[in-house]
Amino acid sequence: MVTLTRTISIYPALERTPNSLSGDELAAEIVVRITVSGELDSKTGCICNVTCLDQFVVQSVKPVLDQQMRRGASRSTAEHTLFAACEALATALPTELTLIRLELQPNTSVAYTIHTGASNMVSVTRKYEFSAAHRLCSPDWDDKQNAAVFGKCSNPFGHGHNYILEVTVTGEPDEQTGAVLPVNQIDVVVNDCVVGYFDHRHLNEECPEFSKLNPSMENIARIIWDRLCGRFQTAVLTSVRVHENSRSCAEYAGQ
Repeated sequence: MVTLTRTISIYPALERTPNSLSGDELAAEIVVRITVSGELDSKTGCICNVTCLDQFVVQSVKPVLDQQMRRGASRSTAEHTLFAACEALATALPTELTLIRLELQPNTSVAYTIHTGASNMVSVTRKYEFSAAHRLCSPDWDDKQNAAVFGKCSNPFGHGHNYILEVTVTGEPDEQTGAVLPVNQIDVVVNDCVVGYFDHRHLNEECPEFSKLNPSMENIARIIWDRLCGRFQTAVLTSVRVHENSRSCAEYAGQ
């Protein structure tokens, strides 16, 4: 079996309210990301026609979004919308395709994901930004060897990045609230434990964790995991992803 992931932008016919889906940062479009699996066609070398796949997604998911985002609609949390969209899409797909994963991104700072084999579990990914300086260096090496390995990134005075942080938590939506964990509760924990702690600091000089640990993006991801793990009351931390720039990121998901 081969998997295919496709991203489709959907413009809902109805205007969203401030409480729709994520409850903040309304966007002009909703991004739907679908992963399917199937057998390769011997003639085309593809598992499906992506244009047809786009049509299946729009025709099945857009009516769900329209319905769930009406003013006063019940079951209008992002998690409920995701379950309804997943059910509609799984029914609409041709039998030769199997739905593996469905992601709903109502704005640029949050995404909701369901894996079809994971029962009622939903993952919520929230995006943050912080600025920090660091110097890449191994404490066991002298300046010459550090410069040979890390180049200009080993400048003794350091250099800065605008880091993008993605935090993913997973859980079963609460029966009363319909949410895995309210986004504002995720924000409180991450801002307190990570963003407020690292933002506008020199990691090597001001953060004890990196006094003897090279602050690579891989190590930054591990340290952020340690600072967040166990902090979410009704959800489990499942992934920390740190983007150092548009080309490089590191992800850590625990042991």
